[in-house]
Amino acid sequence: MNQPWGFIEAADFVLAKESLTYGDRLSYWEVRYAIAQELNMSSKMLAAAAALHRLEPENLQYGADYAAVLLSERLHADVAMTLTYQALLAAPSDRMLQINYAHALILQDRFPEALNLLKQIDATLLNATHQQAYYLARSELYYRNGQSEAAQRSAESIIEELLLPGDREFLHLVRAGVESPTAF
Repeated sequence: MNQPWGFIEAADFVLAKESLTYGDRLSYWEVRYAIAQELNMSSKMLAAAAALHRLEPENLQYGADYAAVLLSERLHADVAMTLTYQALLAAPSDRMLQINYAHALILQDRFPEALNLLKQIDATLLNATHQQAYYLARSELYYRNGQSEAAQRSAESIIEELLLPGDREFLHLVRAGVESPTAF
């Protein structure tokens, strides 16, 4: 038996039908992005973040949001790195941008640089959401380096519900002890 729709699902359904009419408006995609986040649906987050970035490419926040979704889905690390770097130049003390930049480095197998950047961040000073991203980045660094035990230890304290969908999938691999296909 199907569960009744909630307000968010209904709003998503209605707005999806209006993309041809309103798809060139920032406000439309801002609402679609917020709904996608609430529904925790990566494909919708990716589409909305890409549209926002396409419509206003000079907006560093839209670029950073798009990069975060790309990183979560392990897609186009080069694009994510460029977008995150641009935002990081404007806000060099932003810890989330630093973590995302380290994550992009990890996805491009630039492990020493990523580790150096992560070592500069005191995880105890981060808020809960940023801590999850930090520990996930460290876990992925170890995982891709073929250090599955260290990856699992880093993943132990991660609160799965605070992650984006793609990051959750990765976390399941680590926690299950699946060996990295890129390990050397």
